[in-house]
Amino acid sequence: MFNLKIDHVMRNLFLTTIVSLFVAFSAYSQTSFGLKGGVNYNSNGQLFDNVAAATQDPSKTIGYHIGLYAKQDFNKWYIKPELFYTRTSSNYEIAKFDMSKIDMPVLVGINFGTPFSIFAGPSLQYIIDTSLGDFELGDVPKDFTIGLNVGVGFQISNFGVDLRYERGLSTNEADFTGISEGRIDTRPDQIIISLSVKL
Repeated sequence: MFNLKIDHVMRNLFLTTIVSLFVAFSAYSQTSFGLKGGVNYNSNGQLFDNVAAATQDPSKTIGYHIGLYAKQDFNKWYIKPELFYTRTSSNYEIAKFDMSKIDMPVLVGINFGTPFSIFAGPSLQYIIDTSLGDFELGDVPKDFTIGLNVGVGFQISNFGVDLRYERGLSTNEADFTGISEGRIDTRPDQIIISLSVKL
């Protein structure tokens, strides 16, 4: 019951933050909006197999993301909240782990007076769905988690590209059963390439 209350509070906080940021930014003349999408070169954390008493490291696979952003410029600095639907996979020896989630990075960046910029910031993540091959995967303990983004961007006119690294910070292991049983660390560890267009 207590966990359900926490999830409810976090869900409301997540939605309120999204709406508040985009509404607040729309009031400023230096705010721009746009669409973004790209690929994720992802793996999650380790899988521990109780039957084999062994730990498995995943191999990275390609996923994707698509969404939108808002950007508020302050001379050389900017704040850039983003909202994405993300789909990722990780290959383990026993099965493939799939995850779909909503990501909301809130980035702080600095422009260098050139097309290049650097940025970093937290990413709020809401897990929609997970699966582990034919195994029965239990509920992920935390639907809402936090990650860290750091990267570089390149912008020419209305078009941009950025390259970033993301790492999940919240421990979030789920149990699984089937031919084997154990637990899996669902935290993302990924390199993300995005293309964007300003509207």
